[in-house]
Amino acid sequence: MSAFHPFLPLVSEVSFRPIPDISEICHLRSMKDQIDQHVRWEPLPNLLEYPLDSLDVTFSDLELVATAKYAFDPPTKGLRINFGGVEAFKVYEEFSDPWMETNEPLPMVENPELTPWVWPLQEIKNSRWIARVVGRNGGAMELDPWRHLVLITGASTLHVMTMHEPTVELLQAS
Repeated sequence: MSAFHPFLPLVSEVSFRPIPDISEICHLRSMKDQIDQHVRWEPLPNLLEYPLDSLDVTFSDLELVATAKYAFDPPTKGLRINFGGVEAFKVYEEFSDPWMETNEPLPMVENPELTPWVWPLQEIKNSRWIARVVGRNGGAMELDPWRHLVLITGASTLHVMTMHEPTVELLQAS
C-alpha cells in the first residue's frame, strides 16, 4: 500500500505493459499508406460548401449528439449529427487542435467566394489516435471497425471514435 493513499499500490507493485508500436497497430499494408490522412467526409449528398461556425455537444449512454451551425447565413441553418457507439471523443477550442498541424493537405470548402476554409466534416484514415486507444485496451478491440470522424467549426474541433455510421439531419433556417 502507498503511504499517500491506502488503496493505491506502491509503484514497485504496479506492472506496466508497453503500448505496441503504432505501425504494428495500424497494420499498414505498404509504405504508401499514410498515417492520419484527412479526407472529406460527406454523410449526405449535396452538402453546402460552407464552413461551420459553432458547435454544441451532448453525450449520454455512448451516444454523442453534435449540433453545428453554418457560417455566413447559407440557405440551411446547420447540421445535427448523432454518433452511436462512441468509444471516445475530444473537443479542442478554436486553433488548439494539434491534429491541424499537419504537413498534409487538408480537404477544403469548394466555394470560390469562401476560400480558403477547411472542409468542416472530415474522416482521418489510419488514425494514430484510434491506434493508441486500441493499443491501450490491450488488443481487446479490433482496429478495423473504428472510424475517426472530425467536425471543425470556427470555435472548436470535435473528434469522435465510433464504429457506427452516424445519422445526419439538416437543420432548416427558421
